[in-house]
Amino acid sequence: MMAFISIILGLDIVLGKHVNILVIGAAIANFFAFLIILPFHETPKYLYISRVDKKSTIESIEFYLGNEFNSNDYFVEIEQEALLIAGRKKTVKEFLTERPTRQAAILSILALQNTTPYWSILLASTFFFQKAGISKEISQISTASTIFVYFFGTIVGMFWIQKFKRRTFIICFTAFNISTLAFYTIFDLFSPKFDFLKYGCLVCLAVYGFTFGAGAGPVNQIVGVELVTQKDKSLLQAVSQTGNQFAVIIITGALMPLFELIRSITFIILFVIPSTISLVYLYFKMPETRDRSLNEITKDLE
Repeated sequence: MMAFISIILGLDIVLGKHVNILVIGAAIANFFAFLIILPFHETPKYLYISRVDKKSTIESIEFYLGNEFNSNDYFVEIEQEALLIAGRKKTVKEFLTERPTRQAAILSILALQNTTPYWSILLASTFFFQKAGISKEISQISTASTIFVYFFGTIVGMFWIQKFKRRTFIICFTAFNISTLAFYTIFDLFSPKFDFLKYGCLVCLAVYGFTFGAGAGPVNQIVGVELVTQKDKSLLQAVSQTGNQFAVIIITGALMPLFELIRSITFIILFVIPSTISLVYLYFKMPETRDRSLNEITKDLE
């Protein structure tokens, strides 16, 4: 929702020509967001498994789940997980040399790779639309519409994610996501000859935004932490985010120069091919995580 509002405010016909106002507005919004999250507790698992603080753990459970919730039952589950992973934290070297955690890191990095195209494309979508022959005004409105469709997709995804297995969800939505970028390239390349095809580019990015919000984006971002224990989650996030940011830097730096040279074929090189390779690996190696114990998941990763 905030991304949608930001894009709307960034249009030239709104506040796009007044960057100082936009920056001040963003700073104020971030300040209030900071104040809102101050009263929040640490998560129960972190408090018990990492800090071994039983009192704070129960308080956290009651804060997030309410006083009417049977906190003792949930606490027993956390205790069982704590016994399972008892011991010191792994070093980075141990994390990367032990097969289950190394495999989890690889899967997490590849899953995050499938989220890389979205923000790169979104931030420059007005430029891409104009290159396809669409007017500046329609391009800006289409960019805002793409964000709205993405926002709508996240709402739909909240209901869908509970009905499908994680693995199926990721593979199906990511495959559809990649296909829309491939079709964008086709429409863009043939639009000089068949002018009406340029509007196919708008449809492709709108569909891309929806499928990303409904499944390809959120699930690819969180699936990694479901593959490891509580003690390894932070290290997994650090390793996978480092790997992903390295890819983001390369792709973001190459995107605009390449697009000027070879137009939308850039999408095939930077997005479709890497995401396809990622998807194939995930298809063969990623275990299902929904409704499965950590022991079962770890065995699949060994």
